[in-house]
Amino acid sequence: MKKAIFVDIDNTLLDFDKCAHLSMKSSFEDFGIPFEEWMFDTFERVNLSIWRSLEKGYITKPQLFKIRWATVLAALNIDFDGIEMETRFKHYINTVAITIDYAKEILEYLSKKYKLYATSNATYEQQISRLKNAGFDKYFSGYFISEKVGFEKPSKEFFDGCFKDLPYDLDEVVLIGDSPTADIKGGSKYGLDTIWFDHRGEKLPEGVAPTHIVHNLKEIENIL
Repeated sequence: MKKAIFVDIDNTLLDFDKCAHLSMKSSFEDFGIPFEEWMFDTFERVNLSIWRSLEKGYITKPQLFKIRWATVLAALNIDFDGIEMETRFKHYINTVAITIDYAKEILEYLSKKYKLYATSNATYEQQISRLKNAGFDKYFSGYFISEKVGFEKPSKEFFDGCFKDLPYDLDEVVLIGDSPTADIKGGSKYGLDTIWFDHRGEKLPEGVAPTHIVHNLKEIENIL
C-alpha cells in the first residue's frame, strides 16, 4: 500500500522552461542586451546538457553555475561576463513560479491520500521560494533538496538521505518526475515505483523503465 510520494519540482510542478524564458529575457533587458526568441532555444539546449552532466556525476553544482551562462553566451556569440549573468538570472528565477497545467489540482488530490515530499537538484532557497510563491508549499510534509541532502539525484546516496528520517518501506513510496535520468533511473534503481511525466515526447534512454508513463498530470489520478 502506497503511503508517500516523492514529487519532482522543475518541469513536473513548476514550468522551468517558462520561468527560465522570463528570467533570461529580464536579465538581458537589465544589461541592455537585445533578446530574441531563438536565443532561448540555445539556453535550453546548453542548460539541459549541463544538468545531464551533473546527474551523471561529471561536474559539481558549483561548476554548473560557474560554466552555465558562460557557455550559453559563448554559443550566442555575446561578449558578456557569465558569472554576472548567472547572478542576475538567479535573482529572477528565485521568485518566478509559473506552474505546469493541473499541478495545483493534482497536489490537492494527492495530498488528501498520501504524504507528499518535494525533491529537486536545484538550490534550496530557489525551490522553497518558488513553491511558496506558487502556493504549493502547503501540500508538502517535507523537502529533499540535494543541497541539503548532500547528494544529487539520481545517486543512491540522495535516496538514502531521503529515507533515513522517513517511516516508510520502499514499496510504500512512489516517485513522480520528468527527468528520465535523475528521477526515473535513479528512483527505479533504488527500488521505487516511478511515474514518468513525459510532457516533451522524449525517448527513454536504454535501460530506463518507469513503472507508469503519463503525458499530463491529470492521468496520475488513474494510477494513484
